[in-house]
Amino acid sequence: MEQLILFLPLAGAIISGFFGKRIGDRASEILTSLFTTIAAFFSIVIFYKVISEGYENNIILSKWIYSGSLDVNWSIKIDSH
Repeated sequence: MEQLILFLPLAGAIISGFFGKRIGDRASEILTSLFTTIAAFFSIVIFYKVISEGYENNIILSKWIYSGSLDVNWSIKIDSH
């Protein structure tokens, strides 16, 4: 679910950007609004879990740099602090 919060609006923008003329203006508006609304709903669900249950998570999306003891990842950090 956390990945969808990040990637749904991006997917909507990419689809509307590349295929906007094929699917039409109105469909592009609905698609981007729908994807953003779903991401907002998931954000509220995660926020509720953080508030009520103390939910914490670190989701690694991609490994970026590994050099010696340096370890840099692209990740989503969810915590209550």
